[in-house]
Amino acid sequence: MRTWAAGSKRHVGFTLLELLVVLFILGLASGLVVQSLPDPRAQMLDRIAAALQAKLEAGRAYARSTMQEVRVESDPQGIRFVHVADGRLWGEPVLFPVEIEVSWPQQGVILGPEPVLPRTELVLSYSGLSRRILTDGWGPFEVR
Repeated sequence: MRTWAAGSKRHVGFTLLELLVVLFILGLASGLVVQSLPDPRAQMLDRIAAALQAKLEAGRAYARSTMQEVRVESDPQGIRFVHVADGRLWGEPVLFPVEIEVSWPQQGVILGPEPVLPRTELVLSYSGLSRRILTDGWGPFEVR
């Protein structure tokens, strides 16, 4: 135990080194918390890809059950499904909350009554992130 001589001044408080160590620990902890938070852009792209995958599967089932071809079209605001025979819309379009780039196969995407589609891959890109929706023609559409 430290004793102080009579009449001497006692300094109360933290040293500069102690304050710097505490600030370093707080900075390190806040950096770890920020790194563990999910990226909202990736979450949004995942939700859009999942909605599009479900809609592609539903369109495929519809085309098989009604024996009508459904063409998949896109613009920067979303993706819509159109009857090939008469051009009317099928169902609700999959809308994008932001502008997303969609890469299509050269032959386009047509969901037809036949059980096997050509191998199809769609790529959704936004802000350096991308999600692929693909099928080998036999199996269902998958998001990767």
